[in-house]
Amino acid sequence: MFFISILFLSQLYSHTQEPKKLLPRSANQLYTFVKENNLTYGYSLYWGAQALAVSWISGWHNIIRPVMFDKKNGSIIFSGRSQTFTYWYNNVHKGRTFIAIMKDVEECHDLDRCLIGVKHRPGEPDEILTHKDMTFYIYKNGIFIK
Repeated sequence: MFFISILFLSQLYSHTQEPKKLLPRSANQLYTFVKENNLTYGYSLYWGAQALAVSWISGWHNIIRPVMFDKKNGSIIFSGRSQTFTYWYNNVHKGRTFIAIMKDVEECHDLDRCLIGVKHRPGEPDEILTHKDMTFYIYKNGIFIK
């Protein structure tokens, strides 16, 4: 009974807190950056960019879908994580779309390889922005995913 009481109190406490207070500071900073730059839909690393956390604290107005990178050539892989759904990678967003690329222990070991690899697919970005250690490739007309 004691254990159940602790769980209940923990849940009650977390629901009384502002969502931004429950997340690491880096997720809040990334959310601020994408919001200020009118970046509403894009792709990045699950852990490195805290993709789902940023989407959640934005109320799903600034969505970052988790992706992986090929270890050999740095190209982007639009699926494959157990934390995602296949339909997230359907070609639904045709407007301004971004890919945020950063060095990451899990996915992108060599930043230069990933920066070059992403340019092979989906191609040269229309605009490039940076935030801390992240490079944002921005595609004005969306990204075609096969």
